[in-house]
Amino acid sequence: MRKRRIPILAGILIILVVGVMLVSRLWMSPVSIPLEPGSYTLPTRVPLDRNTRTPPAPTIMAGDTVIPWVQSSYCWSRGCTDYIGGKQMMDGKVPAVVPAGARIQANYNYEPAPAILVLNQLDNQKNQSNYNDLVSVPLQDGKFTAPTAPGTYYYLLEAHWREKNTQHSDGDTSAVFAIEIR
Repeated sequence: MRKRRIPILAGILIILVVGVMLVSRLWMSPVSIPLEPGSYTLPTRVPLDRNTRTPPAPTIMAGDTVIPWVQSSYCWSRGCTDYIGGKQMMDGKVPAVVPAGARIQANYNYEPAPAILVLNQLDNQKNQSNYNDLVSVPLQDGKFTAPTAPGTYYYLLEAHWREKNTQHSDGDTSAVFAIEIR
């Protein structure tokens, strides 16, 4: 009788863990919200809580349009989580429509700010599970210029925090998002 309880308890535990992961992933995938011009301002920097279970969330905007994103791999207070590569994470998600050449702001509005913020464009011709094919996109104060050629473009935004005055990691996170130029 005792031998049967262990597999049942293990199965229940697995179902609970998977359920929590799915719910948190859905929560971390905001919907694109077009706003009235001038009605949305970037939030002020909020204190970074290193004890939360979920990593910090980015704010990605083109003008007044919030660009939806999907949580990607991270190492935060209680461990690390790896997700499949790039473009595949956006399957079933609608990219935000952005004007050609628009200025896009991609930031983590936390205090302290990440020590390193990196943006890479994913190759549309590859499935991007291999991150060797990424193209670096220069950021200036968290901003970059959208492409001018029509198409759908996929990006990986990475943020890294460091312990003060050291090179030791204090956590990192990444997000995937897509824009469409018409």
